[in-house]
Amino acid sequence: MRKRTLESKRVEAQTIIDRYPQDVAFSPEDRARLSELTGTELRYCVKRANPLFSGDKRHLYVLAYDWQIPEQWSWNNALRFAHSDDPAAAKQKHQFQKYLLALRYAIRSDLQSFLMMERDTPCACGSLNDLTADHASPPFISIAEAFLAEHPVLELRQLKGVSDVLADRAIESEWIAFHRARATFQVLCRRCNSSKGARV
Repeated sequence: MRKRTLESKRVEAQTIIDRYPQDVAFSPEDRARLSELTGTELRYCVKRANPLFSGDKRHLYVLAYDWQIPEQWSWNNALRFAHSDDPAAAKQKHQFQKYLLALRYAIRSDLQSFLMMERDTPCACGSLNDLTADHASPPFISIAEAFLAEHPVLELRQLKGVSDVLADRAIESEWIAFHRARATFQVLCRRCNSSKGARV
């Protein structure tokens, strides 16, 4: 029997989620099927507004694991873990992505300060619209990987409306100094920044 594709499972999960308006609890049958698809025992499931992305129409709050109240939950990530031939590797990759987001959040003020100082500097394409502070060299991921090589396990905490951030203030200060000593910024518009990608 052929193994179902991840995309076919995602479509089925989307179909279940799309049946419900916001703040209406999923039926036991739909909750059980979503549990099966994601490999996560869901005791309660409801769709609510995403505080970070207003366009997200499939944002779920669930009771799962040892949670006492409904928490935000990424059904997409759970689906990928459950589908993976190597769930442990998939979870490790997900943890790495969480670290990157927390590290990026910690340096947001440096990026904003640079952009404020360079607000009249156009992108290389000439645009003055939607300007961003970009890592010219080395790319952010290279700096982050070097820091994570020294600190392979980081303690994270949930910050409402943001997701995970660094929990240890001393580690956060160390990271900011580590990054500041290595980063060189440039001004890019969002379009050029998106098309550039990360170059090691």
